Amino acid sequence: MSEVVKRAVLLLSLLLVVTVAVAVAGPYSDSAHGDKLYGVKRQVASISAPGPYVTGNCAHCHEQHASIDGREPQPQNNAPSAFALFAPPFDPTRQQGPYQQADLFCFYCHSLAGSLQASAASMGNFDYSRNFGGLSSGGPLSIMEAFNQVSTSPEGSNHNLYDVWKFAQKFPKFSSSSAPCDACHNPHRARRNRANVTDPTFTAISRPDDHESLWGDQPAETMANYNNRYQPPLYAGGGGGYEPGGVAAAFADGSQTPDYNSY
Repeated sequence: MSEVVKRAVLLLSLLLVVTVAVAVAGPYSDSAHGDKLYGVKRQVASISAPGPYVTGNCAHCHEQHASIDGREPQPQNNAPSAFALFAPPFDPTRQQGPYQQADLFCFYCHSLAGSLQASAASMGNFDYSRNFGGLSSGGPLSIMEAFNQVSTSPEGSNHNLYDVWKFAQKFPKFSSSSAPCDACHNPHRARRNRANVTDPTFTAISRPDDHESLWGDQPAETMANYNNRYQPPLYAGGGGGYEPGGVAAAFADGSQTPDYNSY
C-alpha cells in the first residue's frame, strides 16, 4: 500500500470517528444533564472551584483519573464505583426508606441539603402538581425529599427504590450495578421538562424496554392518543386553563402530556 493510500485511509478513518462522535454526542448535549448552561456541574468540598470542566461535561459524574482542577478528590466511598461514577449507583441493602444521600447516586445532586451540584438552590425538583398543575407552594423541594415523603406525611407516596432496582433487572439495559432511577429515566437523554411544561419533546422519561429513546416526544406517545377520552385537570395557577401549564381549552387535548398509562 502506497504512502498516499495509507494517508487517505487514515484520514477517512479519522473523519469516520469524528462523525460517529458527533452523532453520539448530540442527544446528551440536548439532555438536562448535558446542557451547557444548566447541566451537571459538580462541586468538591476540598477544592475551592468546580474545576476546568465546563458545565455539562461527563467528568462531573464520571471520574477521569478522579482529577478536578489538577487535584484528586477522595471517592465518596473510598473505592472505585460502577460505570466510573464518583459514588456507587445504589445501595441494595437499603430495602426501604427513609433514604440517605449515599443510598442513591442521583441524590448527591438531586437534594438541596449537601448537594454536589453547583447552584443547587436553582435546581429544585418539585412534584407534578407544582411543575405542571400550577400550585405555588407545598410538596417536596427535591427528588430526595420526594422519596422520603412517606416517613414525614401520611398522604405521601413514592416508589420503593429496592423494588424498582430488583424488578428492572429483567430489562436488557439494566444490571445489578444500575441505579433504580435509570429504569425509567435515561440520564443521557432525559430533558428539562419543568422549564418547558407544554412542550412534550422535553420529556424526562424513557421506557425500560426502549432505554435509548425518549417517551412522550411523539404524537402517538401522548395522552391525545386516547381520542378525546382524556380530560386534563384544571390548572391551579393564575389565569386558569388546564394542565399542563394552564393551556386554553382548545389545546387541552392531552397532546402536551406523555401517555403515562401506556408507559
